[in-house]
Amino acid sequence: MTDYGDEVNYNLNSYAFLVTTVHEFAHLLTWNEHKRKAKPHGKEWKSNFKRMMVPFLESAVFPEDIRKAIGIHLENPSASSCADLSLFRAMQRYDDKPAGFVRVEELTANSLFTLKNGRAFRKQGLVRKRYRCVELKTGMIYLFNPLTEVEAVV
Repeated sequence: MTDYGDEVNYNLNSYAFLVTTVHEFAHLLTWNEHKRKAKPHGKEWKSNFKRMMVPFLESAVFPEDIRKAIGIHLENPSASSCADLSLFRAMQRYDDKPAGFVRVEELTANSLFTLKNGRAFRKQGLVRKRYRCVELKTGMIYLFNPLTEVEAVV
């Protein structure tokens, strides 16, 4: 039996894996065409990424919610699909979530939560696009992506 813990992107659902794979192949194509003359996520890469995604959108590979989110994302693709919260939310719906895990954005202010590694935090307020959270043990402040999956402490 294969232990996928050592594989690249082993934890992605098939839709997120496909978007990530096309993203990386767009880098390869851009490199082959332009070498060091193109920025990693510059206009050349964006053009290649858009062009490479179109066949997947046209062939109904993705469920409608992801297809719509990708369509919007392709208007100006960011360096990471995770940076596009709408696209990330849509793809996250198809993840196999462990029971008891919620997204940071779903917790109320002052809620306690833990990460998979056991570190405990208290959620505070929103700072731009991320949530300010205090680690209980150290008092250190961390900013969490709203879609980070955590375990709520009841």
